[in-house]
Amino acid sequence: FKDGEIDVLPDVIGFNTALSTLARHGHHDALHRAEKIFVAMEQLSKQEGLQYVMPDQYTFSTMFNIYGRFRRSEKAQKLLKKIEKGSVKLDTHGYNSMLFVWTRSADQRKGIKAAMLLDRMIDLEVANFSSFNLALRACAHIIGNDQVQGNTLDAALRIYKRLISSQSMKPDEDTFVAVLIAIKKLSKSKEQREELSKQLFDDCCRHGLVGTLFIEEMNSCIPESDQLKVLGYDLNSVPLEKEWKKNLKRFVK
Repeated sequence: FKDGEIDVLPDVIGFNTALSTLARHGHHDALHRAEKIFVAMEQLSKQEGLQYVMPDQYTFSTMFNIYGRFRRSEKAQKLLKKIEKGSVKLDTHGYNSMLFVWTRSADQRKGIKAAMLLDRMIDLEVANFSSFNLALRACAHIIGNDQVQGNTLDAALRIYKRLISSQSMKPDEDTFVAVLIAIKKLSKSKEQREELSKQLFDDCCRHGLVGTLFIEEMNSCIPESDQLKVLGYDLNSVPLEKEWKKNLKRFVK
């Protein structure tokens, strides 16, 4: 088309389909190819009569997914700033795709940045249940100094408390697993880790979401030999109360 050899150009759906294919298959040159397609969409859409190829919400979400796959959070951040200055408004899926970028990032402040993005989403009224879990996942897997770890744990606990106090959303097992990983990795002392683990365990029991994944993480966080003292219960010696797992998707009564 650019060379004048054909006069047919795909619409935005056609371009988005190509981007989605690159996002799914993750070839080694997928990032480079996706960026070329994205730039072409931007440039072509500025020409008279070609506005129908202008990048849309789906385009941006797919680009974020690609940047997340290749752990290029710095590029995703630049794109987000560009989008927010433009005319296209991101929807929940678009912002969640950016949160996915933070879950994959090597940035030691990714948890804090994810929490800040979630706050913005809440203000814009586009955050959903998945937004909270994605932000928690970003907090749960960081490597940083004591200050960064402390700030990230504070952010994770704030996100968690906001979710469990919500009238419109409920946590799931993944929520509790992500928070427990954050507690395990980011607590500044054994005493803090045990206190927070006990509080989380009690919450998880009340919500009926004590599943296999949660127990595995708790075994890693609190040794089996200490669980009776810390949690008031040995998760591995006797069967769990049915009420503690009644809301698990995989639980069969």
